[in-house]
Amino acid sequence: MLVENPNKRIECLQTDCRGKYMSKEFWNYYKQQGIRKELIPIYSL
Repeated sequence: MLVENPNKRIECLQTDCRGKYMSKEFWNYYKQQGIRKELIPIYSL
């Protein structure tokens, strides 16, 4: 996988790994939308 900043934690939703990596900020947004972390496993590099 290509990572823009190797020092930054990159997260990817298992259900949407088509080259779109979620940052912590994006994941916080999804959590606010009511998506539960237990329902969508996250893989961190």
